[in-house]
This record gives sequence, C-alpha cells and structure tokens, in this order.
Amino acid sequence: MRENPRAEPKAILAVEPRKVVAYNSLVFALAITAFVLSTFFFEPGLHASSAVALGVLFTAFTWRTWRFLLRPPRLELYESGIHIQGMAFLRWRDFSFDATDQDLGIFTVWREDTEPPRKSDVGARVLYLNRKSGFLTIRFHFPNHLTNMRLDEFERQALALCEPEIGRKTPEANHPKTWRSLFFGKEEISGGEIVAYTLFLAVCGVVVFKSMKTNFFPSENWETFGVPLVIIASLLATVAFFRLVATGQVKAAPHVGRIQRSLGYAFFPALALGALYVTLYLGAGHLFTLTVGEPYTLTSQFTVRKSSLSDGTCFSSREFPTRLLQEFCFEYDSQFSSGASITGTVSGRASFFGRTTDILETNFIVR
Repeated sequence: MRENPRAEPKAILAVEPRKVVAYNSLVFALAITAFVLSTFFFEPGLHASSAVALGVLFTAFTWRTWRFLLRPPRLELYESGIHIQGMAFLRWRDFSFDATDQDLGIFTVWREDTEPPRKSDVGARVLYLNRKSGFLTIRFHFPNHLTNMRLDEFERQALALCEPEIGRKTPEANHPKTWRSLFFGKEEISGGEIVAYTLFLAVCGVVVFKSMKTNFFPSENWETFGVPLVIIASLLATVAFFRLVATGQVKAAPHVGRIQRSLGYAFFPALALGALYVTLYLGAGHLFTLTVGEPYTLTSQFTVRKSSLSDGTCFSSREFPTRLLQEFCFEYDSQFSSGASITGTVSGRASFFGRTTDILETNFIVR
C-alpha cells in the first residue's frame, strides 16, 4: 500500500449527496400524497394506521440511503491502481475486486501494524479483517441512481486497466448448476429478484383464475378499504419500478426504440393499478372467501340478460352488480328472456371480503 499518485484519476465513482436528498425527498412526497389520498377513502379511525404503514414503507425504501449523507463512498481509478477514500492507495497487484449488480467487493491483505479503518471512515457497507490470515474484505454499495457514474461502467474501465488475471470473475461454466439456473435461468440472482419472480408468477396465476371465475362480489367494507389500498400499492410499485429503471436493473430490449420505451414507462402505473386490482382486490378476496368463508343464502330481485361472451345467461341485482370480472352467469341458455325481472335465492360463501355466487334458485334450479 502506498500513497496516492499525483496523476489525475482515470475515473471516479462516488455517491452524490444531492442525489440522495432528491431521491429521499421524492419518496417522502409520494408517501405524503398516498396518505392524503387515503384520507378520502379511509374512515378517520384508520388514518393513524395508514400513516404508520406509509411511514414503515418510507423507511424501507430509504433506510440504506441516509448513511450516504454522513460518509459517501468514493473510489478513484488510476493507471496503476485504485484509491479508496479514507484508505491508502492500492496497486493492482495488491488486491482483487468483484462487482455484482450494485455491490463492489475489494479483497486485499492488510500488512500494516495499525488497525484498518472503520467501515464508516471509507463509506463501506462491510469491512472485515481476518486477523489470522490478514485478509481484508471491503464491500461497497453503489446504487446507480445515486452515483455520478454506473458501477458496470466503472468496472469496465477498471478491467481495462488492471492485469488480465486480476479482477476477473471465474466463468460461470466452471460453477455447478443449481436450482437457480433451472427456475430463473441464471446462477447469480439476488433475493429481491427471487421475490419479484415469485410475485410475478403469483400474479399470473391469480389473473388466469379470475379470468375463469368471475362469481365473486366484494363487500362494501372491502371496497372501502381495498380500493385505496390498491391505489397506494400501485403508487409504491411505480416508485419501485422507476427506481429499478434508474439503477439499470430493468432495461428495455436493445431493439426497442425510444418512443416505444417511453410509452411503456408511461403506461406502467396503469398496468400496476390493473394488476393489483385483479390480484389484490378481487383475487385475494375471492381465494380467502373460498377458503374460510361461511355458507350463506340471500334472496334478491334479479334482472336477466344474455351473456356477451357465450350463449349463457347472466343475472344482476343491487347486491350482485355486473362489473369488470364480476358477473353472475351460467354457461347455457335459460328459459328467461333478456330484460326479464325475477326473484331468486342465491347460495354461496361469504366473508369480510365479499360473497361468491354458486347456486341460484328460482322456480327451477340452475347449477
């Protein structure tokens, strides 16, 4: 380890405090907006609960970024090595490095008699010294939306300067394949990606289920609580998506033009709202009611109409209105003409979230 050379750095990778403030301010503004919207839908007694929930979500999105204001990490790249802010200069032959996603690991041997710097001194996420071997591990977190340059670009320049055998990863072909390759198509996958893939599969499953089963009608209580919940969740999903776009974790295919890409980003909030409406508001309530709902019967006045999707017959009433993915229909034609008004008794299952319609009894039984 030697002192920093006098030459100008080839590249600098650093977290910019102004971007940290801007990002956290944006998340805070969205949380306040979501809270204000929730006051129009929630009962006054639920305002405190929604404020606490949004406070928890705000903390979850920003708790890793506040520390950058105290000691932002900074790396300077030179022809002969790298300089870590708060440490001495490291020549290429004295260390190796590994960059994955938004994390950068630097590995060296601490030959000094003094204690190494603390992780807060260099802005590292992890700094660990194995006193038996003298092996020093330093890991930095560089969110691409908070830095002056992307980590993968910094890595590319570093690899171009260092010796060919230093800093390069072992080819993936040398690693044994595990279940990650089978399910996700690659070995290097973060916990967040696993959660995202799992949620995506769950959403697809619920959408398919709701496209085939439309005989669930949300209750007024669930409508009062669930619709604002869907709006807030879609806002948070939009923030998370654009954060992934800003950090480079979500990229459009190379052949997608700028206009198509911009339209895709613009329509994402509507897509998130629709997906959460189907999966959270309709799908989750339907599955819960089918699982733990109590049997019920209800007599109501129905209006008959012909199904627009098949040769079947549909019935609607005040308790069972026909809406998007909400209709009470049977697959075959009945003896009632379209527009007729009948009195029928409905049987199914009911819960806090709503009712399912399984059987309709009039002067005959339709199953």
